[in-house]
Amino acid sequence: SSDPLRLRISTGFVEIDAAGKLVERKNSPFDIAPWIVLNPRRVTLQPGEKRIVRFTVRPPEGLKEGEYRTVVFFEEQPSRPERGRQEGTGIQVHLLTRVGVTLYGRVGKSAPALTLDKPTAELGAAALTVHIAVRNTGSAHATVDVSVRLLDASGAEAASAKERITVQREQVRPFDVQLPRPAAGTYRVQVTAQAKDLPELESEVPLTVPTSSK
Repeated sequence: SSDPLRLRISTGFVEIDAAGKLVERKNSPFDIAPWIVLNPRRVTLQPGEKRIVRFTVRPPEGLKEGEYRTVVFFEEQPSRPERGRQEGTGIQVHLLTRVGVTLYGRVGKSAPALTLDKPTAELGAAALTVHIAVRNTGSAHATVDVSVRLLDASGAEAASAKERITVQREQVRPFDVQLPRPAAGTYRVQVTAQAKDLPELESEVPLTVPTSSK
């Protein structure tokens, strides 16, 4: 940018709720924000300038084994009044950017433990929506590659889609995958989930697409 950039640096614990939306949660037992010291907390960057933000973690004694985390947010602040004053009747719209970086810390041993709920399929006028939920009852996050395949009566693939998601410690991660509405017939919706160094998970549900009435 050709203008100075003012940033406020803060922390927050972010989770995905049952509707699949990101929400900030207070007082999580897995939040390391209370133990983090950030320096600086506010910074002004001139055009082309770089700054380093340092952090120190001072965890309390007696923590249980497992993974802890928080998100460090870099939030753009509005221009100072004296810089933002404009003459005339025009309207200036300034979009403020907020970027988050997740920090992880581990105490002792930690590992994810994943399960895959049985998917459900919802047939719409133009699309097939597959509702999926991956559960992690372990003590560390996992990056999971999810594959959805629509198989016809002969076992041939009629449609497919792939997603990569992150499932945090003790989290249920619901999400939807959409496929084009298939022609009339009987199908199987097959969902597989694979994380590094963990067994592949698989589940499927039958689907019948009726002939459209005229």
